[in-house]
Amino acid sequence: MVTVNAGPAAEVSVVTFNIRGIMDRWPERAPLLRQCLKQADADVFCFQEVLTGEFAQELQLLGPDYRVHDLFGAAYVSTLRALLRFSWTRSLLVSLPESVEAWREQYQLAGNWSRLLRDLAIAPFYGNSIATRLPAAQLEPQQHSKQQPNNSSSSKAAGLAGSTSSWSSCWRSSSSSGSSSNEASDLLVLGDFRAAQRVCVQLRLTPAPGPALPQQADGSSNVAEHLDSSGSGSGDEVALVWLVNTHLDHAAADIRKRQVQAICSWMEPVKASCAGIVMTGDLNAPPDEALHAAMAAAGFLSAHKAANGSEPSFTWPSGIQAPLMDEGEPHCADYVYAWQAPGYQLLVTAAQLCGDAPSDQDPSLYPSDHIGIKVKLQVVASSGSGGSAAGEGAAGGACA
Repeated sequence: MVTVNAGPAAEVSVVTFNIRGIMDRWPERAPLLRQCLKQADADVFCFQEVLTGEFAQELQLLGPDYRVHDLFGAAYVSTLRALLRFSWTRSLLVSLPESVEAWREQYQLAGNWSRLLRDLAIAPFYGNSIATRLPAAQLEPQQHSKQQPNNSSSSKAAGLAGSTSSWSSCWRSSSSSGSSSNEASDLLVLGDFRAAQRVCVQLRLTPAPGPALPQQADGSSNVAEHLDSSGSGSGDEVALVWLVNTHLDHAAADIRKRQVQAICSWMEPVKASCAGIVMTGDLNAPPDEALHAAMAAAGFLSAHKAANGSEPSFTWPSGIQAPLMDEGEPHCADYVYAWQAPGYQLLVTAAQLCGDAPSDQDPSLYPSDHIGIKVKLQVVASSGSGGSAAGEGAAGGACA
């Protein structure tokens, strides 16, 4: 066991999960996925392939105690979303995704034309999201980034293929830690249907009970204490942690590496004013792919590997059997990475799979076609050194 010089600390649990939208037997697997997320009981859920926004798939699964920061996936979505301003078109568009996919599965319509109909049905809502019960940080402009703000609906839609650009949305918070209303998050466009989002949350670091803290230990507690969204508290230290969520290109390793490099560069300006960064997502990249070396060069550490000595043998496909399921060689596609700032440590206390067990009644039914990863982190304010923890803050340069 590796110990560190103990200082004020807080615990946070994070799950990354590609939930496959409403595809692959959604009416059957929805209760299974809901139970899986309830058991995970994480402070932060980072979803990929989720129907967010007005469809509110996250809140259907999690309930109202989470605040959702949504991210939509393609440029033409901004046009489609304009139709959501009208109640009759909104009702129609919200009803289409499940109806179209149920029709496709009933008749096993796997052709390109039926996939196009599905994509059009889910387009206004399809993307990624971060659902958290932690308060969002109220950041001053100098704490954020120097990007030009844009609060229009198009600022949340991804742009041209192969391009990377950044849009900044206003930070909004409420006095309550839970809300059913969706909020915009910062967006970095990585190409058609590909983007990264980030949200800054604040933790209250409470005094440590003893002189040392374990780097790895079992436990089931969630965030013990945190500030309300106004930033007030009992005088304990406040730490800002950035949450980053993404879904990288599925086709080419060189594109994925460039996308990771863009994300690392995007996060560079905010490192000086935070305690750490937790980056999650469906990276579509086996552990031996070059992007992981790029993450390590930027000071990021894989949480599952830190806690267990290796990445999962696979996180896709889960084992689900569905009429129109995607197929491929099993591999690890999903990751949680962490970076710690100088003066802080992000200690990985546990990392495990979630959603890796089938239904008790049907061995071919899983919560999703991906397996999620749950990570528990301890954020410690400390001037001492304590081994690798969650990467070396001093080495937090841009990706190589």
